[in-house]
Amino acid sequence: MLDKAPVAPVLPVADTYRARKFYEQILNLRLSQATPSGIVYHCGEGTKLALDIQPEAGAEAVTASFIVVDIEAAVKKLKEKGVGFIEYGGRDITMVNSITRMGPVKAARFRDSEGNILELVER
Repeated sequence: MLDKAPVAPVLPVADTYRARKFYEQILNLRLSQATPSGIVYHCGEGTKLALDIQPEAGAEAVTASFIVVDIEAAVKKLKEKGVGFIEYGGRDITMVNSITRMGPVKAARFRDSEGNILELVER
């Protein structure tokens, strides 16, 4: 039934002003719609990202992944804008300059202004 339906991640945000500043000025996303209950952004290849206004925001799992062509360049640009990346690891994870390498896949995690964990992925 839903196998052909487009899907958009929905992230909780507590502070609309702070969230809009982060997504528009730091991530350079283009606003699609803003209502009193939420915000929607245009993303690549016709996808969208929605922000749901909630007083209790911030998750402990990856809530959205952005697929990038050059993760090193993307991490560098975000660090220049003041974004701090999450350092993590494990037995099968190698991390260099905030980027993990798991076989051919590279990933880097960071928090948005509301505490949600976002991820950059290069395949």
